[in-house]
Amino acid sequence: MKRILISLSLFLLFYSGKAQKSSFEYRRPLNVVDSAGWYGLTLPNGVIRNCRTDFADLRIFQITATDTTEAPYLLNVQVPVLTETTEQLSVFNLAKKDGKQYLSFELKKDQFVNEIDLSFLEENYDGIVTVAGSEHQKEWFEVDRQRILSIQNENMQFTSARLTFSKIHYRFIRLELACDRPLTFQSASFKNQLIEPGVFGLPTLTWNTTHLKSKGQTVISIDLKEYQLINYWSVVMNETNDFYRPFRLERLIDSTKTQKGWEYFYDELVSGYITSFTNNEFHFIYTPAQKLRLTIYNGDNLPIEVRSIVVRSPQVKLTARMKNEGVSYLYYGNERLSAPQYDLVLFKDKVPSPKKNLDLAAEEKLQEEPIKSSALIENQLWLWVIMVLVIAVLGYFTLKMMKTK
Repeated sequence: MKRILISLSLFLLFYSGKAQKSSFEYRRPLNVVDSAGWYGLTLPNGVIRNCRTDFADLRIFQITATDTTEAPYLLNVQVPVLTETTEQLSVFNLAKKDGKQYLSFELKKDQFVNEIDLSFLEENYDGIVTVAGSEHQKEWFEVDRQRILSIQNENMQFTSARLTFSKIHYRFIRLELACDRPLTFQSASFKNQLIEPGVFGLPTLTWNTTHLKSKGQTVISIDLKEYQLINYWSVVMNETNDFYRPFRLERLIDSTKTQKGWEYFYDELVSGYITSFTNNEFHFIYTPAQKLRLTIYNGDNLPIEVRSIVVRSPQVKLTARMKNEGVSYLYYGNERLSAPQYDLVLFKDKVPSPKKNLDLAAEEKLQEEPIKSSALIENQLWLWVIMVLVIAVLGYFTLKMMKTK
């Protein structure tokens, strides 16, 4: 009896695990794999719409008449990758002349710079900073000229004191400040940023603008046409005068119909300020979306119109190790499935570049378990009967042993 119980318990565990593994909602056939090796696969927007947002339910199966093999893969969301080195440098030769302030810095040997973050004690200032470089402090070469600004009041807390320019390599850097008030220097961070740009598309989009005068807001509804990943947004305003307006960008996540009509629910992607002296480019964690809502808070100011909007959609690529056998499918659409644990993730630097890209065919909606070897139990009713029977037998023998003791 003990052997029977153990066998039934193991069978039930195996069966439930098999059922969970194969309960996908969608699949797409892959083109023929002509030889074993590494292949690349770029996910279309249709897959992104129906798979998990963390991509944990993606599986590649190669199916033959007698066996089903899971192909391991590496997932790469091709967003920009930023690496930077930062140095806090001390200022020397603090000087003033003709209403301007001068700050000099000595860079370390072989130090490259393309960004400087400045910090001052004062608030509410507006000025221009000229960056110049020199090898021996006898002859200076102008690198760039940029605006710095700080606005601090009850309605706004905004500071822009970051200088960004093309990479330079000088022994000395001098900053010339022409500001509407004297500034007390606190610190300067010199950075060398390296950016791998990633791979992305520019989705086609349309937008509609609504001015809510009673709320002092401009609401812009943005339609991306397709559900896809996004991680970048920029805007150009049709305005020649200086401006700075708080904003919030959100994505539509759900809707419900009520007696008063449709009610929509949004999730914030990014917030900040749209200004006349910055590029108004914003990066955020990649997120799937199709419909966006941009809210610009005008306060008591007149609304300003949007001239152009740009959204970037990073590509999602799989690099898979395939065998030259059977028919290959990409399965997805399983909310209960855990992320796969592949050894190759630990050795991703040693994975070679794919020798060929695989194409995906049209999506297939699965009505039943797509991957199934010949099952001993086809009707789940029998499975429940056996489970109840096992529990009853286990309970019976437990009580019997307790009475014996």
